[in-house]
Amino acid sequence: MDTPNGLLNKVWFEVMYFLCRRGQVNLRAMTIETFELSTDSTGKRYIFQKTDELDKNHRDTTTGTVTQGRMYELQGNPACPVESFLKYKSKLNKDINALWQRPLDSFVPEEETWFCKAPLGKNTLANMMATISRQGELSQRYTNHSIRSTAITVLDEAGYEARHIMAISGHRNEASIRSYSAHVSEEQTRRISESLTLSTADDRAVDVYQRPATSASPARSPIRNDSDHPSTPNLNQIMNTVLSPVMSTSTDVFKYNRFDGCTININVQK
Repeated sequence: MDTPNGLLNKVWFEVMYFLCRRGQVNLRAMTIETFELSTDSTGKRYIFQKTDELDKNHRDTTTGTVTQGRMYELQGNPACPVESFLKYKSKLNKDINALWQRPLDSFVPEEETWFCKAPLGKNTLANMMATISRQGELSQRYTNHSIRSTAITVLDEAGYEARHIMAISGHRNEASIRSYSAHVSEEQTRRISESLTLSTADDRAVDVYQRPATSASPARSPIRNDSDHPSTPNLNQIMNTVLSPVMSTSTDVFKYNRFDGCTININVQK
C-alpha cells in the first residue's frame, strides 16, 4: 500500500476476489464511479458495484441492477480492503475517469496523485495476475480467471448454496458453476469417509475414529460377535413377527443390521 504499483495490485486483486469479477471482460471500461462505499444496517462499511458493466454475467435480470457482492471492511486491520480501496481512489489522477490507471515511475508519498494521466491497456489488465505472480515470486504463474475460480471454490467448500454463490458471481444458472465445484478437496474426502464410517460402525468403532488409541484400550478380535451389530430396539422382533406368516421358518433376517431414522417397506406376494 506504500507504493503506487503495490497499491494498484492489492486493490485490483481484492476487487476481483471479493466481488468475484471476471478475468478480462470490461476491466478497461471500469471507471471511478463503478464501485462505491456504503454502510450496512450494523454500521459496517463495504464496497459494492454500483454501475452495470452490461457483461453477460453481472447483470441481475430480475431487478436490472448489478449483482450482490460486497467487500467488507476489516476494522482495525492495516490490510483492510475498504481502506485500501479508498486510498487508491484518493491517489488516482483526477484528469481521467478510468479506474485502473498506470502508476507513476517516481512519486512522493505525500503527494495527492500517484498515477499517470493514462489508463492501463487491455493487454496489461488481462495479464495482471500473471504480472503479480512474477513480481511476487509466487510458486506458479496464475491467471486472472484463477482468482474468480478460487473465490467460487472457497464459497462452495464453505457450504454456501449455489443460488447464493450465483448472487455473487453473477452466473445465471447452476450449470455454469458446477465445473468449479467438481473437484473434491482433501478435507471434504476426509469428512465424507468419516461420515460413511460413523453411519455403519457400532459405538466402539465410533470411539476408534473419534479418539486416538491408547495402551489401555482392550484388544479386539477381527471376528465380531453377534452383539457387535445390535439392531434398532425391538426392530428384529417386529420384523420377524411381520414376516413369520409368509416364511416357512422363522429367521432373524435383520439380526446383523442396524437401522436409524429410516422407513422400511416390505412387499409380500400372496
